[in-house]
Amino acid sequence: MWYLSSVLSAAEKPHPGRKSRTWTSSFALLTRFRRKEDGSIIMFSLFLFIMMVMVGGMAVDLMRFETKRVKLQGTLDSATLAATNLQQSLDAELLIRDFMQKRGYNPDLVNIDVDPTYLGENSDVLVSRRVDATYQLSMDTFFMHMLDINTLSTTTGSAAFQGVQNVEISLVVDISGSMAGSRMTALKDAAKSFVRTVIDEDRTEGITTVSLIPYNDNVVVPDMLLDRLNTSGIVTIANPAPYPGALVDYPRTASNSKCVRFFNDQLITSNLSANYTELRAISPTTVLDRMAYYDWDAKSSGGGGAFNRPADTWNRRCDPQRTAILPLQSTIAPLEAAIDGLQADGWTAIDNGMKWATALLDPEFRPIVNDLVDNDLLSSRVADLPGDYDPANTMKVIVLMTDGANTNQYDLADEFKNGPSRVWFSEIASREWGPEGQDWRTQFIVDSNQNGIRDRSKVWEDGYFVEMPNRPPASRFMRQHRFGTSGSNASDAVHYGISDLPSDIRQLDYIELYDRFSERAVAELFRDNKSGFGDAAALNAHWNAERLVHDGNSADRRLSGSPRTSTTQFGICDAAKYIRPGEDQPDILVFSIAFQAGTHATNVMRDCATAPDYFYPAENEDKLREAFAAIAGAITMLRLTQ
Repeated sequence: MWYLSSVLSAAEKPHPGRKSRTWTSSFALLTRFRRKEDGSIIMFSLFLFIMMVMVGGMAVDLMRFETKRVKLQGTLDSATLAATNLQQSLDAELLIRDFMQKRGYNPDLVNIDVDPTYLGENSDVLVSRRVDATYQLSMDTFFMHMLDINTLSTTTGSAAFQGVQNVEISLVVDISGSMAGSRMTALKDAAKSFVRTVIDEDRTEGITTVSLIPYNDNVVVPDMLLDRLNTSGIVTIANPAPYPGALVDYPRTASNSKCVRFFNDQLITSNLSANYTELRAISPTTVLDRMAYYDWDAKSSGGGGAFNRPADTWNRRCDPQRTAILPLQSTIAPLEAAIDGLQADGWTAIDNGMKWATALLDPEFRPIVNDLVDNDLLSSRVADLPGDYDPANTMKVIVLMTDGANTNQYDLADEFKNGPSRVWFSEIASREWGPEGQDWRTQFIVDSNQNGIRDRSKVWEDGYFVEMPNRPPASRFMRQHRFGTSGSNASDAVHYGISDLPSDIRQLDYIELYDRFSERAVAELFRDNKSGFGDAAALNAHWNAERLVHDGNSADRRLSGSPRTSTTQFGICDAAKYIRPGEDQPDILVFSIAFQAGTHATNVMRDCATAPDYFYPAENEDKLREAFAAIAGAITMLRLTQ
C-alpha cells in the first residue's frame, strides 16, 4: 500500500512542460495491477476455509451434544424404570439421584415427581407408581462460540408407569372328553402357573380378578349365581286337567339343573353395533333357559335295564358334580383348588364358555356381584365389579383355550322340558306291596312269579298312572304294575277308571318326571304289552325326547360368525372385539389358545382372538404351558409411557 501511494504521488506531480518519466512508469504499473488476476482465488479460498471450519465445527459440537443427550436419555430411562418398579422398596427419588450420580451426572439437577397409588386410604399396599424425571443438559461448545454460541442446552425427560391396573380376567378352559389324561394334567399345571403370575396377593387383591369358566358342551353355573339370575319362575296353567290332583301351575325351569342354554337368536345378529351390549351381557333381568335335568342314557345304573330311577348325576347332560364357574377371585388358593378339581368329559361348545366369559366382564353383571359381596359370598375387595368399559383404567381380558372344534349340544325337546305330563303318581298305590312308612325308593315288591322280594330300586316303582285321553272314563288311566319283571320291555299294565283313582294321586310335571326316570324309561311308561292299550305315538315321542339342539356349525356361528352364511352375521367373539365409536381399541382383549387342535378349530380360535399375535397355537403340552406364560406376561408387562 505504501508503494502504491508513492507511485500515485509521483504521478500527480509531473515536471511542467513535459511528461514525467516516473509518472509514465507508475501509471503503467497501476494499469498492470488493475488487470492482474493472479492471487484472487486465495482470498476466496480463505473465505471458504473459514466457512467450512465453522460448519464442520458446528457439526462436531452438535454431534457431541447429541451423544451426550442420548446417553443421558438412556440413563434417565433406566433410572425411572428402576424407581417405578413396584418390587423395589427404596425411596424412588433417592434411587434416581443415586443412579444419576454414579453415571457422572449432577444429582441436584434432576427434577423428580413421584406419584404413588395405594390400595386404600389407610393402606400401605402400593398398587401403582408413576415417576417423571427431567434433567437440564448443558455443554460448552468448541467451535460454535465463533458464532457467539458458547453453550448448548436442552431438557431431557422420562416417565415410567407400573401399575396394578384394574385387570379383570375370564379364564375359559376346555374340559371336554378329549382333554382326559396328560392333556388335562398339562392344562392344570399351565392354568395354575397363569394364576400365580397374574395375581400378586400383596398388591393385586381386589385389583386383579380371575373368573374360572370350565366348559364342555355346557357350563355348570353355581347356585349363588343361578339364585340371582332370571332362571326360575312359576307358570300358571289356564285350563288344568279335570281330575283330582291336577297341576294348576308348574316351575319354568328345573332347579336342580345347573346349566343354561343359549339359543341362536340370542347370539347372532345382523347389526353388531346396535346389539353388541346385548350379546356380551347377562343382567339380573335377562331371561335365561336352564337345560333339562335328565338322564339321557337308555339305561341307568343298577339292574332292571332301563327301568329304574336314574343315578343323581350319572349320564346327566349337565352333571352338577363337575367344576362350576368360580367368579371374580382375587386370591390364588380357591382358583388352584378349582383347577385341581377339573375333570374331562362330554362334547365341546366353545360358544357357551365364551358367552359366560363376556358376561362376567360386563358391567351389567355388577348388581349380582354386589349382592354376593353383601351376603359374604364374595370378598368385599370385588365390590362394584365388573368395572366400566374404560381401557385406560380397566383392562378386561379373556383367555380362551380349546383342544378341538365345536361339536354337539343336546337338550330335551321344548315340549318335554316343563309343563304338565300325562303321568300321575300315588304314594298310597306305591305302598300296596311294601312295608308301611318306607320311602318309595327303597320299598320291596313280590315279583309276578311269587319268587320272594326284590329290591325296588332295581325295577320300576308302582304307583304311576298314565292318562289315556282317548280312553273312556272307566279305563282312562293305565297303571304300570310290577313293570319290568318279565323282560326288558314287559308290562302288565292295569286300567283304572277316574272314580277308582287313589285319593292322593297327583299329576307330575315333566321336570319331576325326568328327574325320577331316564329318558327311555319315561317312554316305556306308555307301553302296555299285556292288554294292548298302550300309546305307541307317545312312547315313540318320549323315546326321542332328547334332541340335538346345536351342532358344530351353529356353535361356530354363535362364536364368531364363522363359517359365515352372510357378511352380516356376528357372534360372541365379534361382540367382545367390537370397538365402540370414539374408541381406538376394543373393550375386551381376547387371547386364544388352540391346543393340539385340528385345522378347523385352529382357524376358529385364530378368528376369535383380538389380533393375530393374540392367538397361540400349542402343538404339545410344553407349548401349552408357554402360551399361558406368554399371555400372563403380556398382561403384567411394565410399560414405558414417554
